[in-house]
Amino acid sequence: MRTRQALSILLIVALPFFSAYGQEAADAAASPPSPGQDAPEPAGAAASSEGYLRAEGLENWRQELDLSGYKPGTYNIIVRARDTAGNVALGAPFNIVIDPASDLPLTRIAHPVPYLRIGADLNIVGTSKDDDAVQYVELSVDDGPWLRAEGGEYWSYYLSTASMEDGLHALSARAVDLNGAQGPADLVRFHLDRTKPAATVGSPPFGTLVSGRLALGGELFDANGLGSLAYSLDEGATWNKLKYKLDKSKTAASFNLAIDTAKMEDGPAVLWFRSVDKLGSEGVSIFLFFVDNTKPELSILSPLPADTVNGRFRVTGRAFDTVGLRSVAWTYGKESGKIELVPGNPYFSVEFAAPAQGGKLSLRFIAEDISGNRSVLDQAYAIDAKADIPRLSIARPLAGDRIEGALRVHGAARDDDGVAAVEWRLDGGSATSIESDGAFSFTVASLPAGKRTLSL
Repeated sequence: MRTRQALSILLIVALPFFSAYGQEAADAAASPPSPGQDAPEPAGAAASSEGYLRAEGLENWRQELDLSGYKPGTYNIIVRARDTAGNVALGAPFNIVIDPASDLPLTRIAHPVPYLRIGADLNIVGTSKDDDAVQYVELSVDDGPWLRAEGGEYWSYYLSTASMEDGLHALSARAVDLNGAQGPADLVRFHLDRTKPAATVGSPPFGTLVSGRLALGGELFDANGLGSLAYSLDEGATWNKLKYKLDKSKTAASFNLAIDTAKMEDGPAVLWFRSVDKLGSEGVSIFLFFVDNTKPELSILSPLPADTVNGRFRVTGRAFDTVGLRSVAWTYGKESGKIELVPGNPYFSVEFAAPAQGGKLSLRFIAEDISGNRSVLDQAYAIDAKADIPRLSIARPLAGDRIEGALRVHGAARDDDGVAAVEWRLDGGSATSIESDGAFSFTVASLPAGKRTLSL
């Protein structure tokens, strides 16, 4: 039996006397008097010479002892009874252990159990006991301030974890009795796991447009430690493990992933990430990207490959891409340039100059979309130098006409490069130039009679 301050004993014997000894005196005190020896008379309530105390009552008796002056340890209680004839009987030694801590209130946390994973707010419950009755129970989280719980022997406390960081936390509970004595604290540790682990892609940006190889870099974090990371390209039907590199804290990691989109269909695609922490919590995140492995459409409408060119000529073509074009350019020998397209209009026209000596020329057109796909078109043309000479026709006068009075000439000139002027000579004389963009006319007055030659 353990006790601290006071001890009450209730037995049914006759004429009792009461004595408390240390363990070393128990055997000697338990020996009965020798035959013929008279037992000493009780000396009232005070201790007799033999160390016995008079109990209260006879056949039914009780005695209360103040143990506050005793040192902690093991003690024996011996009860002696004497009848009116002087006969003495001794009860067997009754052992007690004086333990000051046994008077302190005790409490135990029933929930949460040690190292439980907590994913939301926490309802803490427990029990307490004390011989003087429990006044209240208080709790502390991570050595913080003590918070009073509801109840006494059966108590509870609702802990909001919204502002707490994920990870391992310590919960302490202690009871206080009616005398204000604080009992020892009961400590339980638990894992707070409100936030699920999530993988985030840092580059390229969400919704990026990609052609060919897609290279991604990202990060992963969870306060309770990282367990695994996997990715899926088929909406989670199959998962592929993905390696990651942990930092010193073991709670954050970085990863890299390369995906070949050559075999994927053009259009939007979703990359799924599944991450699991050390407590088994699973988080899923996605990364959206757009696949564009189709080259731009590029064609030349005129002149056709079988056509000849001469002088200044114009090439008309069409460039188009579903996703959008970044640029359209051309090269001609050592020259190059860009073609500005009108938004919504895929057609373009560029003017070039063919060399006068004839032969062939080669043009190259390059279209690149915003994904980086390129289309290259080479076009070769034969140069017809003769076709570059202007054409001239005379309506009046006709060859052999008889002219009376002034000579009036009417005609037209045409050229694919355009007409600037018409020159004429009479009988091989000096040349006269007339500005014209095609049709022309002029008059020569008072010609001498005879045969004349007009050259234009």
